Amino acid sequence: MSSEYQPPDDLSLSDQSPAPTDGPPVAEFATAEFANAADENETTPAAQVTPELALPPQFQNLHANGGAVAAVFLGVLCIFGAFITQWSLFNAALGIALGLWGMKSRKTKTSLIGIGLCGIGAALCILL
Repeated sequence: MSSEYQPPDDLSLSDQSPAPTDGPPVAEFATAEFANAADENETTPAAQVTPELALPPQFQNLHANGGAVAAVFLGVLCIFGAFITQWSLFNAALGIALGLWGMKSRKTKTSLIGIGLCGIGAALCILL
């Protein structure tokens, strides 16, 4: 047995001459394209081929669903809190902000209900 393993010739990846033996093997595309890209300050071919990871429409802005539900919760809390203290006005402001954020989700009706409840709660806080 020889001390160095020699792969069979039929497994070679290219039909051209083999890589030089003085250094590690280099892929053919790396020598020409990447050298030109480095010289011209362009992006590499790998960056051009990588697709963006886009979500389907039903999975976009899922985090905003929580804003719509939180607006409804804060609206109800603000209405009940208006009879107790004026500090419930902060719940209304936060609920309106979360409701506006929730308008980006698929739960726009829930968000509008939350904004309305927060508006009613804010009016009660100011009037009482």
